[in-house]
Amino acid sequence: MRRVFKRILKKAKLRDCKLHIFRHTFASLLLSQGEDPVYVKEQPGHSSIQITVDIYGHLIPGANKAAVNKLDDAPTRQESNLTACNY
Repeated sequence: MRRVFKRILKKAKLRDCKLHIFRHTFASLLLSQGEDPVYVKEQPGHSSIQITVDIYGHLIPGANKAAVNKLDDAPTRQESNLTACNY
């Protein structure tokens, strides 16, 4: 299979690389375009959604923004009686 893949790369005038990189590229592109992580998990055959999120979570659009936005709803220090050192 490797020889066939190398021939295809050469014919397409692409540099030599491992077939595995296309798996990562495919999953990365799906997530960065907003595809459901559950669907993306199934494509490379990950055994759990956690694996997919651990590897590609940084590519999920708005994921970090959503987490930060949740802080807007968190109680203030006065409301919760928290100080910077008692967490």
